[in-house]
Amino acid sequence: MDTTFIAFVALAVFMGLMLYLRSHYKILGALDSRSKEISSDLDNAVMQRETAELDVTEQKRKSAEVGEQAKGVLADARSGAEKIMEEANRALLELTARRTQITESRIAMLEELTRRAILTEIVDMAVLEATEILQKEEMSKDLGKEIIINDLAMLKSRLN
Repeated sequence: MDTTFIAFVALAVFMGLMLYLRSHYKILGALDSRSKEISSDLDNAVMQRETAELDVTEQKRKSAEVGEQAKGVLADARSGAEKIMEEANRALLELTARRTQITESRIAMLEELTRRAILTEIVDMAVLEATEILQKEEMSKDLGKEIIINDLAMLKSRLN
């Protein structure tokens, strides 16, 4: 007997024993259950992938919304800053105009005071000169001198 024949007989007996014990059904059942587990895992993975894609899409949408809101906030901040700058410029112009007006009125008042002081000085000098002239001429009548001096004093008080 040849070893090949013995190996063939052993294989045939083994195969027969396997058919008799129905192990091929057990092996097929185990393979089927394993196949179902793998199929279930694949289905679960596909479902998780779809969920992840939906989550990514939702996050992109939210990110875009937040970006738009940020742009709106920036635009509002810019317009607010521009309004504040315009208001500050307007207030500065008003303040400058008020100060200019106050300064001009002070200058006008000082000019008026200076004009009055000069006029008073001119009147004083005219009265003094007139008094000196009258005193030099030595009026014959003391009464005439007194009247003229009183009139000059009254003129001086009216001009001041």
